[in-house]
Amino acid sequence: MFMKKTMLIILFCMGLIFSIYPMIASGKENVKNTNDSKIVQIESGIIKGNIEDGIRQFKGIPYAAPPVGDLRWRPPQKVAPWKGTRDCTKFGSACPQPAYVSMDYDSGPPSEDCLFVNVWTPAKKADEKLPVMVWIHGGGFSRGSSSFKIYDGQNLAKEGVIVVSMNYRLGPLGFLTHPLLSKESPHGVSGNYGLLDQVAALKWIKRNISAFGGNPDKVTIFGESAGAISTSLLMLSPLAKGLFQGVIAESGNPLVGIQYVFTGVKTKLKQAEKVGEEYAKKLGCDSSKNILKNLRSKTPDELLDACDFTLGIESTGIQFIPVIDGWIFPKNAATLLNTGKYADVSILIGTNANEGNSFVTKVTLSDYKNWVKKILGKDADTILGLFPASNDKTAQDAYYKLLTVLCFRQPAEYVSRVFAGNKKKVYLYRFARIPDTEDAKEMGAYHGIELLYVFGCLPKTEGYDKTDFELSKVIMKYWTNFAKKQNPNSPDLPKWPAYNNKKAQYIEFGDKINIRKETDKKEYDVIHKILKEKQVQ
Repeated sequence: MFMKKTMLIILFCMGLIFSIYPMIASGKENVKNTNDSKIVQIESGIIKGNIEDGIRQFKGIPYAAPPVGDLRWRPPQKVAPWKGTRDCTKFGSACPQPAYVSMDYDSGPPSEDCLFVNVWTPAKKADEKLPVMVWIHGGGFSRGSSSFKIYDGQNLAKEGVIVVSMNYRLGPLGFLTHPLLSKESPHGVSGNYGLLDQVAALKWIKRNISAFGGNPDKVTIFGESAGAISTSLLMLSPLAKGLFQGVIAESGNPLVGIQYVFTGVKTKLKQAEKVGEEYAKKLGCDSSKNILKNLRSKTPDELLDACDFTLGIESTGIQFIPVIDGWIFPKNAATLLNTGKYADVSILIGTNANEGNSFVTKVTLSDYKNWVKKILGKDADTILGLFPASNDKTAQDAYYKLLTVLCFRQPAEYVSRVFAGNKKKVYLYRFARIPDTEDAKEMGAYHGIELLYVFGCLPKTEGYDKTDFELSKVIMKYWTNFAKKQNPNSPDLPKWPAYNNKKAQYIEFGDKINIRKETDKKEYDVIHKILKEKQVQ
């Protein structure tokens, strides 16, 4: 009798174990049976976030394995799954970078273990299929982080979209090229690791965003400066095909006019590899038996110290940005654009009125003329005729305007022209509002000024007034409308006409919102002709 009771107890316990084992082993079952909306199951495990003012927030979610040790300067690898519930209430680390004091971090110290995404979602349920906006931060491909407070996705998410931001590898960690790195690659290329990170993050979003209530087939990528260059380069890359449907490019473009801000870089792989060899020599790694092993043994600080992160005329040293490698980018951007080799997307693109004012502190007449001759050679006199200067003061102003037109305004207009010519929807803007703040008083509508308006993060203590707060609401509405339907318009907003090559119209965000026609057409046409002869456009 005792044996029978014992056996019954054992069988009962075994049955209980087998009945609950699937719930113990499967995070999906755990999540399915919880009412906690801060808990979400993704492919690598269970995560827990926060809720703030009705928006669920998940920060510091790893989308790839830490690119450390032997994974330094390799394509991103799949993240390892974890057991239990991962706390995702704090941002992950930014990539190591030079000191950057213009924005505040909201994360710990930088680290090579930096491949994280953050999600702000207004969705209450997983089946809502909300449109998704994916933010790629700027910073010259050498600075920045998704954890900067200016990039908080909370206010945009309140407009009915899911906002995702990402970190990616920067500087030498993200864009070093070297012939030995190319040799160990199955594709025969090196560099562009930061862009491969961005592609990996977009693939992660494709696989996981539905768990947050998002629609993986309605994704808009948006970014500013290097982030805008990234978004527009991704639309040219076959590796990113099908990962997004819309592009917003703020003060950045896919064309290499931007290289004139990065005067120490090369954009073709073979040329960039020579820069990588020079870099290895500077680090004392060029004569070792195992150059790559020695390079991978260097600390991030040592790698950073061997670079020059100055922008503009003052830049003379080693820098790294994306290169035309024949794999991620089969050909240069202009060729891909001109032959229609880009994603079937709509684009919202624009610039600020005084972009060039941010890139150098002081320019003399001699500096200005020598720089123009250096970058444009036989065409220098033509450009100096369009952007004349007779003394140091006028040289400073001419340099600012030339940078604004050459690196930002003309390429944005050119992209608009190409898209419109191919019957693709394109919306062109110019941000011209000069708020009553110290930076704006000094630099006008400078590079990056629109960011606070886009994210609705205008600080009330710095001189912004009612006009600025109302403009921010309008811009957020335009941007999120574009994410929802690839068209920024709605009945409650001033009509923003799509760009067409006859009218060449753009919307101006100034003290008021106005529709303008391009007035720099002569300068654009001359620059286009020069760059085309140089096989840039």
